[in-house]
Order: sequence, then structure tokens, then C-alpha cells
Amino acid sequence: MTKNPSGASHYNPKSASADLCELQNAVVIPLAPNSNPNNVKGGVKSSRLDEKFLQCRWSAVHSSKASLETVTDLTYMQQWSGKLSHQKGRYLFGGPIFKNFGHFLAESIHRTWAYETQEKKNDVNYRGVIFLPQNTKKLNFIQRLNYKLPPIFKETLHYLGIPKSKIKLLFSAKSFESLDIPQQASLFRSPVPINDSYKSYLLRCEKRNGIVSNVHNHKKVYVSRTHFSLRGAFAGESTLEALFKRNGFHIFYPEQHTLLQQLQTYKGAEEIVFAEGGALHVLELLGELSADIYIIARRPKSPAVFNAMLEARVTKFMFFTAVITLPSLFVPKRSNRTAHGSAISLLNYNELFEFLSKELQIKVNISDIEEFKKATRRDVDLYYAHYKTLIPGDESVKAKAIQNFITQLRSLPDFLEHQFNN
Repeated sequence: MTKNPSGASHYNPKSASADLCELQNAVVIPLAPNSNPNNVKGGVKSSRLDEKFLQCRWSAVHSSKASLETVTDLTYMQQWSGKLSHQKGRYLFGGPIFKNFGHFLAESIHRTWAYETQEKKNDVNYRGVIFLPQNTKKLNFIQRLNYKLPPIFKETLHYLGIPKSKIKLLFSAKSFESLDIPQQASLFRSPVPINDSYKSYLLRCEKRNGIVSNVHNHKKVYVSRTHFSLRGAFAGESTLEALFKRNGFHIFYPEQHTLLQQLQTYKGAEEIVFAEGGALHVLELLGELSADIYIIARRPKSPAVFNAMLEARVTKFMFFTAVITLPSLFVPKRSNRTAHGSAISLLNYNELFEFLSKELQIKVNISDIEEFKKATRRDVDLYYAHYKTLIPGDESVKAKAIQNFITQLRSLPDFLEHQFNN
């Protein structure tokens, strides 16, 4: 443990997954209601804290140049003022907990490595691990008292070695006698794979939770998103499900299984096809995976999000990216923009079936192609009809989104044999 000129203590042995900073009398501010993964209004407020310990992620995939970004809102943090209560003892800072499970896995769990390092290797006894839940509104006293994380969130933290009794959710600003702030050991959209120390930590989590590769429940698995057809999917997926099932794949709906069941299914498989979605982020909990991974993308630039995560864990993985993402029609309440993650996508069926046949030896009939085209049109119609009648957060945003949606469909006569050009 060494002191830097700012007075903060930095801890960085060679075996650590990332850096760790210890602060005395550190102030932690809960997330403001308008916080999101791209703009985090909350966290540790201290002039002594190096920027690398703030909430970070890599830039959006459509940026001209990939760069590491600090998403903690520094202006908000500097201007914040309010009442504080004081907590004695030593605590670990776990960071924000985002509501979306995919973002939770990608951005909320990668400080947990420090609990094992400090408690088991350095004999530190934490009184708790401080997490900042994301909420769309400020909670009153009773709501805070009754607040519970979704079970799978707690299951994930427990899998990573955080005892449920140590999880402390922060809803009001506090100062802490002693607070350890770990650096995130993995970053969303990073082009750089995780380091060997963090990978070893994840492998120890696997072993501790009984996740083993020699349990072969299903050798070939298709991970489906058909139950989320209106909240981010590609059109026509139901026909692909039937095709995969006919070719010996087990159809897996991760939302119907515990976290450990999901991890064991992936760990024991030899071949996995993912419909791109939050289930792919579950692989961030594994250190290694022997299965060959194939991803049917919903967005053309999806590889930029997942490449480094997969590269660290998997020997062979491939993306199918002949896809067009239509403008999203979902406008969340209290929002002035559409939710891009809820868009529906169109797959180029000629390239798709060639990919399935060549890379996965899927036997494709002419009738499969025709059924897929019909299902694609049906799914787009259902998506449009659903959101056209849904009360949005902002009528003008919805009207513009609908116009963009129709315009783009009419611009794609060659993409799906004129089926939308009417």
C-alpha cells in the first residue's frame, strides 16, 4: 500500500485484477433519478480520487475513434451538496447497479474482484459492499426500506463471492470512515480482453459454484430471444427456432432458468448459437468456455461490443452481421428519445441460410426460406401495430420514429424481395 501525493492509498500487487484505492472519510452519493449507464450522477465524491476509479466505459461503436470515457458526471458531483450521515468501519465500493440485466453484467459487477482479494488474501474484514441502485424516481423512506434487488442480481453478486449479508444499497449520501474503491476489471465495449488475473478470479468463481465443463446436458444449444420479440429482436426468429430444433439443437430460454443453470448449460455445450441479447453478457461471468460460439447479430456493429469479451474466453466465435436495424418505436415514459435497444432488425435471408449451412451444417429446405420470409413480415407488422397504439412518453418523438420506420422499410426493396415496398 503506497501513498500518492493526493493522500489516497493505492494498492496494486501483481496478482490483482486491477488497481484499488483506499480513502478515509470518503463521501458516496446515491444515483440521481435521471442517471443511466452513459451518464452516472452519483458515486464517490473526492478530489483525491484518480479518474480511473470513476465509472468508465468505451465509446459508442459508431464513434469515429474508440476511446475510454469517464461516464461519471463530474459537474453533478462537484456541484452536489446535502446532508451526510457517517458510517464507521471499512467498506468496499461496488459501484452503480443498472436496472437492465445486460448492462448490470457488463458494467456493474467488475469491481467485485476486490472483495476476494482483500478479505481472503489481505485479511481485510469489510462491514459491507456499497452499491448504488438505478431508479427512475427518488424513493421515499418506506420505498427504500422495502427495496429489493431482483433475485438474479443478488444471485450474480453471490456467485462472484459477495455474501448477501454484505450487500448494502445506498439511497442517501454518506461518508465512510474507510472506503476501498476498486477499478473496474472489465469495461463495456472495450477492445482489450480482460487480464489473466481477472480471468483467474472468474475461474475460481466457476469452481466455487460447481460450474464444470464435463457435464454435457446439451451439446448443441440455441439461445432464443423469441419471448422478447417487442423489446429488441430480429424478425422471423420463430422459424429459425424450428429449424435449429430440427437439426438437433436444444432451444434454450435463459429467462426461465437460474443463473447457475444458464452458466452450466453454456459451460457444458460444444456449440452455442446466440440470438444477440443480454444472454451473451452472461458469458462475462465465466473465465473459459470450450464451446464454439455463433452470434446472430441484431446490429451490424455488434462485434465491436463483444469481440474482446469473447476473445478472452473462447477459442472460436463468429458473428453473422448481414442485418439492418430498423428505427426503434419504443419511447419510454419520461423520455424524449426512442430506446434503441428495443428495435426490430431484418436479417438478409440469403446470406443467413448460407451462413447456417456452411458454418453450422444446418440442412435448409426451400420451404424454410419461404417460412422465414413470411414470419419476418408478420413480426414487423406485429411490432409496428404494437407500438403504433402504445401511449408513448412523447408524442412528437413517436410520430417522428414512425415516419423514419416507414421510410426505411420503403427504402429496402432489394433486401427482402420487395416484401416491404408497398
